[in-house]
Amino acid sequence: MRIMLNLRRLAAIALLCIAGVATAQNLPSYYPAEGFQRTGILDAIILQERRIVVNDIPYVLSDNAIAHGLNAYSVPLSQLRIGSSVAFKTAGHKQIVELWVLPRNYNRRGRR
Repeated sequence: MRIMLNLRRLAAIALLCIAGVATAQNLPSYYPAEGFQRTGILDAIILQERRIVVNDIPYVLSDNAIAHGLNAYSVPLSQLRIGSSVAFKTAGHKQIVELWVLPRNYNRRGRR
């Protein structure tokens, strides 16, 4: 009986730790709990050419790129705003396949 209680407590603690990363930063549950590949400030958006610039580095948006907002799982790329904090995942050479809008107070320290 005592072992079962300890296992339940351990399982509950593990779940809290996993969910804690996103919750600690006040991020939605659909943001990756393991962190982001890259983060930065959105400097420019050229949707006609499917290009964006983050931290002065140009990137190409893949044809299937998806953007996630703080209040919606999927938002149109046209809703991205210059000066926003973003996180993103790349595939290949500087091609963004997924992007997350971050809150203004997001702490990038300790996360990629």
